[in-house]
Amino acid sequence: AEPLPFKEIYNLIGIDFKEQIINENESETGLRYYLSEKGFTILKCSEGAQKLGLKKGDIVKSVNGQPFNEDTIGDIKKMWSQLKPSDSYDISIIRDDETIDLEAMMFPRVTNFVFSMDENATDQAKALFNVWSESL
Repeated sequence: AEPLPFKEIYNLIGIDFKEQIINENESETGLRYYLSEKGFTILKCSEGAQKLGLKKGDIVKSVNGQPFNEDTIGDIKKMWSQLKPSDSYDISIIRDDETIDLEAMMFPRVTNFVFSMDENATDQAKALFNVWSESL
């Protein structure tokens, strides 16, 4: 399953959606994962992580040659925290019972999302935006 195209969906109802980067010196992997019976499984990937070849459902096998498991996750997260945006690291994943080695990179931390009315929105879209924004 592909991630929902939120920017395009919001645009259809007159909402301009932008990611706002507050501090470009902070970084993140662009990955959200959880511990499953198979190992740490990717739950969500940023757009950038997807472009590097990572997908929802991939199982993270190792990072920089170090196994990615409950015993090592603290050390790996510490290593990630010391990297800057655009710094790369090696990641090995399992997809469809096949091991895939990729070069991944850190991304600027997105700390805010900005929603605004699209200046070209129809009256109907503006009304939808007003209802939607009041519900937040």
